[in-house]
Amino acid sequence: MREIIKSIIKEYTQEKRVDWIKEHCNDAFNETYDRNFCYAATKIIKDDYRLQENFSYLINRFVDKYKEEINTIKWETLTSEHDLAKKGLEELDWVMKNGKKLCPEIGQNIRKILTDLNNGMYVFYVDKNTGEYHLLNRLDTNYSALAVMITEYFRSYDAIYAMNLRIKSAKGWEEPVKHLINYIIEPKSGKMLPFSDDVFKDINFDEKPLKYIFDNLIKNLESKISEKTYKVLKNVREVGFETERKFIKELEKHGIQYENFGRDYGLVDRKLGIDLFVKLNSGWYPVQVKSSEREQTLITKLGCRGALVVYPDKGTFWVGNISFEQFFCEELNLCKESEISSDKTNQ
Repeated sequence: MREIIKSIIKEYTQEKRVDWIKEHCNDAFNETYDRNFCYAATKIIKDDYRLQENFSYLINRFVDKYKEEINTIKWETLTSEHDLAKKGLEELDWVMKNGKKLCPEIGQNIRKILTDLNNGMYVFYVDKNTGEYHLLNRLDTNYSALAVMITEYFRSYDAIYAMNLRIKSAKGWEEPVKHLINYIIEPKSGKMLPFSDDVFKDINFDEKPLKYIFDNLIKNLESKISEKTYKVLKNVREVGFETERKFIKELEKHGIQYENFGRDYGLVDRKLGIDLFVKLNSGWYPVQVKSSEREQTLITKLGCRGALVVYPDKGTFWVGNISFEQFFCEELNLCKESEISSDKTNQ
């Protein structure tokens, strides 16, 4: 059974589809050149997790520096005594006990999470007015939102239109966009580093581009940067939770045992890429539920001898190219005839 699952996940992650890159860019921008910029930015940030970590660090530093001026959010450093962390530690303990046999590297990943938690590396954002979870928590792990945010910044300077006059193909956007992303993360005295073909000729930006971006994202909620970025974050969250709920409903319908970890700022979900575990014949298997896209996911980096990435299509869920019924009911013979109920569905 493990070999079957390994072959399924391999086929799943190798299949190429680009619709997931285009979806949020197309919704945010009307012009073809803006969309081409956004497609390239999404791909670059998605493929380089280091960039996401850099943005996370820079956002935290910005909020800490300007916290007296920010009236929309506040941040809390998670400690082992924080209620959110306590719940996360309980979940990590379950995963360690039930997942290490199948995923030998998961213990190492969990130990790093615990070390980072004890060192105050995790920041939790809440709404200043309500005290509730804030969508900004999702920005560092959402490459689509980061890409839309960056695209809107350069679009507002007419930089993308000017670049479009010099870029001859859709593929030609990737290298200059990568150059710009690295520039805004670490600007060199406000000057662009040299780039070939005069793509950036006569184009000027802020000396502190990220401060401008974060000012608009966090302080000016009526700005286009804020409006478009939070719209992506909200949509991805809602679609993701709804897809997970539907998958869990299918598990319950067929009497398949599971443990759900998909929630806002859940450490298992956020740091390991695991939405839930399902009980198969030989033990507990980690699962990540995707809304539609088929790109490589965080869960595939855990070194598991079998992990499931499932997605909805054609009225059912699929594991690779095998339908829910064929995989769970026919191949593994896990489905019970009577439906069962459960209160585990994500709230």
